Formats: sequence, C-alpha cells, structure tokens
Amino acid sequence: MQITCGVKLTQSGGVALFQDDELLFNVEAQKLENGRRYSDVEDLELISRILADFGFKIGDIDRWALDGWDGADHGRAVRRNGGSPVDI
Repeated sequence: MQITCGVKLTQSGGVALFQDDELLFNVEAQKLENGRRYSDVEDLELISRILADFGFKIGDIDRWALDGWDGADHGRAVRRNGGSPVDI
C-alpha cells in the first residue's frame, strides 16, 4: 500500500491524498474557513491540519507530489511553516 499526497501550493491550492490508485480526498484551500477564491496554501501547517482531519499524519505519507506556479521558473517556492518563511 502506497500513500501519496499531492499539494498545489499556489492559485486554487489544495491537498489530495491517494492510496495506491484510489483518491481518498481532495480539499481546496478556498473551501476552508471561508477562504478567498483561488486561495494559495500559504502556510504548510494547513497540510498537516487537512491530513489530521482525515486521520492521517505527515509520517504516513510515502510520496509527495508538489505543484505550484511560484516554482515554475526556479524550481522552488517560498511559503511559511508555522509563520516562519521556508524555501521548498
């Protein structure tokens, strides 16, 4: 059994979780806490919170797939982790 977490960091950001080839859930950032339309994943803590809502932890993830417009040119994106800036 392989668990893959897909994260889109930028415009219309969100988190999706797959177990093997089955989609377990997909959550858009804009749907949380009355977020603004096309919300980014601005703080990486959001990923942990979404996973926890479905009974998963960061350590449960076998593979990560990241996407985001910010990293398109330079292969990295700057986000926050608990409010502190971090390069991805």
